[in-house]
Amino acid sequence: MSKEQMVSAPPPRRISGVAVIRDSEGSVLLVRNRYAATMRLPGARAENGESADLACTRGVLADVGIKVPCDTLMTVDYAPAAHAVPESHCFVFNGGTLEYRAPSILINGDLGHFEWSPPKDLSKYIPLAYERRVRRALDQCEGGGILYLWQGGIPDVDRPKVPAFSSMHA
Repeated sequence: MSKEQMVSAPPPRRISGVAVIRDSEGSVLLVRNRYAATMRLPGARAENGESADLACTRGVLADVGIKVPCDTLMTVDYAPAAHAVPESHCFVFNGGTLEYRAPSILINGDLGHFEWSPPKDLSKYIPLAYERRVRRALDQCEGGGILYLWQGGIPDVDRPKVPAFSSMHA
């Protein structure tokens, strides 16, 4: 793709913001919308002109009816384009700890189910790449800092080796 094409028609990308919300026992809140097949962290895809943190706050409120501060970034997870799905960056924020489980969650029109999963049971509810993303984010809760991921893994370890993009530097 030429520089002119990159400026006039940039490739499609998705940005989303999700929150790791835990209970006092360390279990993670997972949600599934009525129209979705798998569970996920609460949050949302960013709308045009919306930042990932605002998408997270809006999405958590829409998913479970609570407002959490999405201001502490833990991980950014990149996923390359695959089939008809464009490449994406998922920003994972620390949504804090809820003292009360079920009474805090509002079942609304889109929310089909929610589950509090102990970290050891995440694989029962979410796909492997998503589980890796959540586990890395949980590690960041303990250690601090921000971790950049590639499909839930560490780029230097889990990403296939690709040649340098020498044409981009010309």
